[in-house]
Amino acid sequence: MRVPALVYALVMGTLLGACTEEENPGRGGIRTAQLRGESFVVDGKLAECTDSAALTDVWQRIFQAADSLPLTDGGDAKWVVELTGVLSGMLSATTCAELYQALNFGVAPPPCEDESRACVGDVAQECRTMGASKLRFDTDCARTGMKCREGRCILGTCVSDACDGDSLVTCTDGVKSLFLCGVLGLTCGNGSNGLACVGKGDVCSTSDPDYPVVPKCEGSILSWCLGGKLATVDCGLLTDGRRTCNWGWLDTHTDVTSDEILDKHFTDACGPTGGDCEGNVSECEGSSLKLCIDGYYEYEVCRDYHATGCSTDGVFGQYATCVGFPAAAD
Repeated sequence: MRVPALVYALVMGTLLGACTEEENPGRGGIRTAQLRGESFVVDGKLAECTDSAALTDVWQRIFQAADSLPLTDGGDAKWVVELTGVLSGMLSATTCAELYQALNFGVAPPPCEDESRACVGDVAQECRTMGASKLRFDTDCARTGMKCREGRCILGTCVSDACDGDSLVTCTDGVKSLFLCGVLGLTCGNGSNGLACVGKGDVCSTSDPDYPVVPKCEGSILSWCLGGKLATVDCGLLTDGRRTCNWGWLDTHTDVTSDEILDKHFTDACGPTGGDCEGNVSECEGSSLKLCIDGYYEYEVCRDYHATGCSTDGVFGQYATCVGFPAAAD
């Protein structure tokens, strides 16, 4: 799904946190789980300021990925490392004006007239309705080596799918996307339906009558035959022990193909180790928000982010959220 430049910036803005060169919050593990929780709080603050379901629906997708696995989208990975100050600025914002300024890379967004998007060089500009105002947000695509096209930051243009080292390049309508196979311990190569993420190990087959390779667990390590090569992924190493290879799921889903394990069911095969909760539920405990990530509750103190408290009738309907931002009138 393609999204407008501002919405892309909004989504990517949540992927920032207080990261440093030593600790990439998108690498997977405890910091990535914290990133998910902080993202959800920022989503709620933005929703209360804008009262716009068109924005919050996109933002909710970040929370719906309620796990601590590494980011595998190449564009997302670029932004999570580059835009270090945005999330912390949005979390500390006490007014909607401060929230918008943090979102616009520390510059107060100027007013604009009509909702639109455009490129000025490689700066993606979008005029969006934010609450009672229309404001223009600028995203300098070049800061992450990207290009601007039709008001969106893109990785670049292309003519066909290809491998770029351990990454899979896919080309849709001439626009480049990148899947980082390497961060999972995989590589790019010829799969069953063309170029795909494949294993790095020995040649294997799922249909060999004598030695068929079936998915299995060795501790936290998931192994299966992917693209004719043995794939091994250490779920625990990727997530600081928050996820592990799920024998029970593999045993009851023998009809799932090798490609589907990666494409559709990776969060099932690398299942959560936590037993406190299931799914991506959220609850309130007093004025604090509890988010279920990897089966563990992550706590966010709403008042620390200038909301008045937590409500089970939150700004996203089915989810409990921090509410009452800004705590003081804008």
